[in-house]
Amino acid sequence: MSLSKNLLKNQAADKFAIFLGLAGVFVAFFSICTPLKFLLLFLNIPIFYSYFTFGSRSGLITTAVLLVPMLIFMPFSAFCDIFLNTIAPAVLVGHFSIQNISQNRKKWWYPESFLLRDVTLLAIFSVIFLSVTFFRESVILDSYTNALKVVSGIEGMENVQVNLSLVLKSIVKFSVGIGIFTKMMLNVMNFKIADALAKRFHKNLRPDFDFSAVRVPTLLALLPLLSLALCLGIDAISFIFGGIFIVSSFAPIICGFSLLHAAANRLQKNWILVLLYLALLCMPIFMLLSIMLLGIIDSFYEIRLIILKNRELDSD
Repeated sequence: MSLSKNLLKNQAADKFAIFLGLAGVFVAFFSICTPLKFLLLFLNIPIFYSYFTFGSRSGLITTAVLLVPMLIFMPFSAFCDIFLNTIAPAVLVGHFSIQNISQNRKKWWYPESFLLRDVTLLAIFSVIFLSVTFFRESVILDSYTNALKVVSGIEGMENVQVNLSLVLKSIVKFSVGIGIFTKMMLNVMNFKIADALAKRFHKNLRPDFDFSAVRVPTLLALLPLLSLALCLGIDAISFIFGGIFIVSSFAPIICGFSLLHAAANRLQKNWILVLLYLALLCMPIFMLLSIMLLGIIDSFYEIRLIILKNRELDSD
């Protein structure tokens, strides 16, 4: 009897996984055929949800149903970009996040720090692959040149053209990384949406995610500084390492945010977070760099333990 129940349960899960994949296909083609291209960035929500609720088998079914039509009908360059930076991170996080081991009647889930490490390494691979294939420096420079030609054809825009040219030349080294970093931040939001939906319907396989103590391996924490030095110092490889600098900063930035949230909670001073996000709106680049450095420092010294120890001393 239990065997038949499990079989029916698996069949229901497979059907729901197919439905989620078809829903993703509908969103993909709707976004392609309309000006709402940004909807492609939300394609991984069904994948996340499928993994979080029914496991790896369902997640793979949803992913396969979604990918096959996209591979057939989309330009290969666009497919690779979406696969590497939207679909693959969801598969990676979805699969590993529900892995666990049981020992002494306690279940240990795949650590959140490992998830952060894995996603960052995948993004670094994506930067390298896309920078030498579809989004080479020459291709991006041609796009910028065409954009400048359009601006130069508008009367009275000569000064704007000069200023825009200087700005574009300064950011071209980081353009691929900026694009992937933006998708990584959206993936975090999609991850949170899928996790919240799974909990809302009481379908979540993993009870909770706790990023309050997430940390970055020392070598990965130092990679942004090393890649920035190579980007600025060696012109021949500056385009690739400029992108690596941007995406490798993701891990220490997340670590820095986690540390600041943990400090605010332990000190019971939520105004710290209010000031943090106000400053982030006013000075985004400066604040992100500062938070990144905080995450790098935390990979050497466990600042959370220092804060907690001071908190305990104050309470005594």
